[in-house]
Amino acid sequence: MKSLSAFLRFITLTVLLATAYIGSAAAVTYDLTTLQGNLYHVDFGSPSTVTPLQTNSDYLNIAAAFYFSLFNEPDKYSSNLNSEGGIDASQFGGCANPLGCQIIFLYDIQSSDVLSGRAVNISGASVTQSNVQFSFSGTDLTNKTFAYYVAPEITSPVPEPSTLALMLAGFGLIGFKSRRRNKLSA
Repeated sequence: MKSLSAFLRFITLTVLLATAYIGSAAAVTYDLTTLQGNLYHVDFGSPSTVTPLQTNSDYLNIAAAFYFSLFNEPDKYSSNLNSEGGIDASQFGGCANPLGCQIIFLYDIQSSDVLSGRAVNISGASVTQSNVQFSFSGTDLTNKTFAYYVAPEITSPVPEPSTLALMLAGFGLIGFKSRRRNKLSA
């Protein structure tokens, strides 16, 4: 009986840890409607490589829609304001400073390393836009993040990772119990 209790505690702890780990891996994603009415998901992060497929002049419209949304609907992006009453920039991947972040929407690769883009700049309480050109090898990427955008796909619902983990744990316990019952009856 002691080993069964220890086993059940082990399974419970494993499921809880796996659920916490899987849940924390989710990226910050926002849905934006561009000026043309197209819906895009916007993710943030620091890319190791950028391909032409990730850059397109249409993304200028997404940058404009993002700026417009940040400027007019700041509550949509964070319930926590920074110390100057502006949007907390640290919620965007790659931006450690809550008071300042440059979110770069790429639209052109000039060479293998030089890129152009439109940046949405969060500085204190203000939000502005600017054109940027930089090289990954020569630019300080501190408090910069890059926006990735894809048209959302229509997919069938997928169970949450925690649901799958609990289901697998339940099947494991049923199997363990039936195996133990078979041993006792033999």
